[in-house]
Amino acid sequence: MKKTLTAAILISIVFLVTGCSKVEDKGDITLSSASVKASVKGWNVHTNPAFRYELRYPTSWKLIDDGEKGTLVQMYSKGIKGGLDLKILGYVTYEEKYTLEEFYKTQPQDLFAEEYNYEREEVEIDGHKAMWFKNVKSYQDGQESVLIDLVAFRFDDRIVEVEIYDEWEESKIILNSMNFYGNNNYNIADDQVK
Repeated sequence: MKKTLTAAILISIVFLVTGCSKVEDKGDITLSSASVKASVKGWNVHTNPAFRYELRYPTSWKLIDDGEKGTLVQMYSKGIKGGLDLKILGYVTYEEKYTLEEFYKTQPQDLFAEEYNYEREEVEIDGHKAMWFKNVKSYQDGQESVLIDLVAFRFDDRIVEVEIYDEWEESKIILNSMNFYGNNNYNIADDQVK
């Protein structure tokens, strides 16, 4: 009886420590411009003319993009075999002029859908409003993969998504180093051009 009780207690402790579904609070995703400028000194610059942004990333990171199309940028802090840390996706929407909600209704996973109940928060990066979706289920090759944070920017002719997989602190600096140009800025809440 003692062995059974001890085993049950140990299993419960292991479950509580490793199996708990509560996700840690990562704090705020936005950083002050002074903090970002100090952090990115000496970092590489990546420019994406197709989706009109540039960003800074650590010199030790590997960056892979799809060239002139500009629809996909992947970043790895420990090389490709070390796993994806940050991904940026670009979507052209100049014909549809989607709101973020309308756009995500056309995607395999509607981030605004009640069934997912994702926590979200409006944030501002580089003077542009964005929607931060927290602990989103990522799908790779049709299989549920890991929980990520996703920040979506809506401009008059495009949507840019930044997906953070790992290396939270450095990824947050990369996100905050983004500089968008040639934009009409939309207020996410009421979808009005500013």
